[in-house]
Amino acid sequence: MFLKHGYARLAQPLKISYFVNLLHYDMKTNQLLIIAILMIAFSCQNADEKNTTETVEIVNEEPVSSNVINDSEIVETESIDTELLEFGWKTDADYIHFGASYLDTVYIGAERAIKDPFEYFSEERNNVVVLIDSGRYVDESALWISGDNIIVCGEDGVSILIDQLYDNVMWVTGNNIVVDNLHMMHLMRGDESGQNCTGRVIGFEGADNVTIVNCDLNGCGLAGLHDNMMNGTIYVEHNYIHNNSLGAYTNIDGEVWQEEVDDHETFIFKNNRIENNGFDRIFEYDEEYTEGDFN
Repeated sequence: MFLKHGYARLAQPLKISYFVNLLHYDMKTNQLLIIAILMIAFSCQNADEKNTTETVEIVNEEPVSSNVINDSEIVETESIDTELLEFGWKTDADYIHFGASYLDTVYIGAERAIKDPFEYFSEERNNVVVLIDSGRYVDESALWISGDNIIVCGEDGVSILIDQLYDNVMWVTGNNIVVDNLHMMHLMRGDESGQNCTGRVIGFEGADNVTIVNCDLNGCGLAGLHDNMMNGTIYVEHNYIHNNSLGAYTNIDGEVWQEEVDDHETFIFKNNRIENNGFDRIFEYDEEYTEGDFN
């Protein structure tokens, strides 16, 4: 009986401590659960706040158009022909081969901010129409027209001259270029044999879709036009090509032509006046071209 009651007395504290321990365990578990729930709730709140911030930034961001044009740099002309006509050019060329429509307009002349076409074209130019006032423009080396989407147009009486015998008057390299209404020649003419001037009037290198129109290409040089290398299509229209000692036009392989042909690999001709070129030319003297209107 003692043992039985003793066992009972011993067993009762064990049962109570068991439940106390179990209750203590449950309290710890509950505390951990409460902490976990609070952490999850806090994380969700931060995530919501973050998502709200990102959404506001996207909603408030204004889209930027890829077609925005800076009016201070690019001018859309209603018509290139109209602009040239208003400035008083003799030419009525419509530039049917020219493919650009957004161009800066640059004026060159004695009374302009830019006075010298040789200096202006001493670096590559793009997307410009260059209008040159009447006058004589002289330099020691060639006028380099280099770049893309360029129109160079002269008022009546523009003469582009170089005062040495060994370079072209003009080099053209680039794409989509028009040269209109210029008189070009070497100021140093050479002698009647014509072999001491080795430059041409216009040379082309790496040029494509170029139009030479309404120009006076007066030699002393070997040829009015020279296809040097790596050229595409050069349109030659309504020009006067004369007084060149070797021929009207040449190429890098040494071939020489005295008149228009229909199957040239580079030049496409239309309504040009080509005369008095080659070894049997009648030499045209300096005084015929040193003063006055060259057109």
